[in-house]
Amino acid sequence: MGDFKKELLKTKKAFIFSFILVLVSVFLLCGTTYAWFSDEEASTGNKIESGELKIGLLELSNDNSFNCVKETPLFSGSKWEPGYSDVSVLKIVNNGDLALKWELSFNELTESSILKDVIDVYVVTSDDELGLPETYKKAIEEENYSYIGTLGECFDKDYILNGNMYETKEAKYVGIILHMQESAGNEYQGLSIGDSFDIKLYATQLNHEQDGFNNPDYDLEAK
Repeated sequence: MGDFKKELLKTKKAFIFSFILVLVSVFLLCGTTYAWFSDEEASTGNKIESGELKIGLLELSNDNSFNCVKETPLFSGSKWEPGYSDVSVLKIVNNGDLALKWELSFNELTESSILKDVIDVYVVTSDDELGLPETYKKAIEEENYSYIGTLGECFDKDYILNGNMYETKEAKYVGIILHMQESAGNEYQGLSIGDSFDIKLYATQLNHEQDGFNNPDYDLEAK
């Protein structure tokens, strides 16, 4: 009986030893690296950044500085009469880094009086900085301000001026004169166009830049 126990104990030891060897072999196998051919290349530093479409509208003040016109009226006054004029000189500037097309419009917010039919509109555009004209007559005769219609007619147009800008900080200068016709009679007294129209500058994408397929017309339908 003693010999049997000795043999059984020897068998258990051999089994345990064999099991340990198997475990060691597995661990060694898992830690083994295989020698295969390999190579690697990488394109690093890839970057996608959207451009910025941003336009600015500024008005020339009496001290010859241009100031932002956001939410401020360009034309105001309560004592208009036949022959009265007012002028605003504007700077339109590309404050983004994308080419753009711009439109300047007169938008009637509410139905205004017949006074709009006797207010004439004159404009001039320039790539060079404009100054404030000394008088209405001098602006028309010497500074190339051109008649484009009455204020009422301008309300009916999609825009009164438009153009393109291609470079950052590119600028366009615009002069606008409103002039009440000398022929306006008594029926135009006591009327108002106040708080009933906006002067709006609108900008959209211009099909100028090329995409990855060298196609400059990918944004042709931008509105």
